[in-house]
Amino acid sequence: MSQVPNKGATLVSANGAISPSGAYTLFVVTKVTSPQTICAMTLAAPAADGQEIDVVDGVGQDHTLTATSLVNGGGKSLLTWGGTIGSTLGLIAYNGYWWVKSLQGVSITS
Repeated sequence: MSQVPNKGATLVSANGAISPSGAYTLFVVTKVTSPQTICAMTLAAPAADGQEIDVVDGVGQDHTLTATSLVNGGGKSLLTWGGTIGSTLGLIAYNGYWWVKSLQGVSITS
């Protein structure tokens, strides 16, 4: 299967910050230890309007993402995956904030 140009996946295999690069970044969480554990990620404010990111759960765990510049979380900044492979979060940057464009199997929790 061929990849769509400029849409390769960035694998997330450790806790820590995820950093978008360019106009679009796809992150796939692949943190696997023995036994599998969650991946705790952080996301800084966007660098430019129009940046888009998608974060996909590739292992089926309750991962978390803290995004302090999440504008439409209603004062909440923690996103939690529901533990299902393929659960996805989509964000788009506007005016220095991340806006949620899609949630599937992910909730804004606190």
